[in-house]
Amino acid sequence: MIAYIKKERELFKSIIDLSLPAIGEMSMHTLLGVADTMMVSLILGSAALSATGFTNQIVFMLIFVFFVI
Repeated sequence: MIAYIKKERELFKSIIDLSLPAIGEMSMHTLLGVADTMMVSLILGSAALSATGFTNQIVFMLIFVFFVI
């Protein structure tokens, strides 16, 4: 029973070690999208703001799909 628990802990640790870089990258991309949206909203106006928001969503979904694959 103790060996099983140790094996499960090792598996959990390896899953966390593999997932943390992906979580960090997706978080940084989200923050970059927020910064882009703020800059565009202050400088270029509402049409450019809507295009930026739409593009950020598409890029985020593509990154998410390719990380899953």
